[in-house]
Amino acid sequence: MVILIDIIETLTYSSPAKGSPAWEKFKDLTSLQLDNFLTICDPQLQNVLDFLKPVIFEEHRWAHISEIHYHIWVWESEGVGTLEDWLQLDLEADENDYVAHFSMPSGVNCDHLTSVINRGLLMVKADLIQFAHETAK
Repeated sequence: MVILIDIIETLTYSSPAKGSPAWEKFKDLTSLQLDNFLTICDPQLQNVLDFLKPVIFEEHRWAHISEIHYHIWVWESEGVGTLEDWLQLDLEADENDYVAHFSMPSGVNCDHLTSVINRGLLMVKADLIQFAHETAK
């Protein structure tokens, strides 16, 4: 299973300028988890959809995501050729039981994306069980 997530920003990220208010606020902090960072910046940011709005704190634009595209491919070994052939991933491939595309903020086709991910995870689980049985012999 391959999961590709393509995050499109409205503008390319740039670090705060040295000496700016944002630089002064964060220069001595270690890395922050996303929820801690968002709480410092804006306690109103409660979920990922809020991240589609610009995150501005101390006069610095930290992020402004315009779109997020998800592409999922699950390799079904029956009748699709070799794994090497399959790995020539096609972003424009038609959706089917083993291929899904999803974009935010449109949110169209989320159920199909979830179904393909679940199918892929079940296949990974089955392969791990088979591998465990073979190595236990």
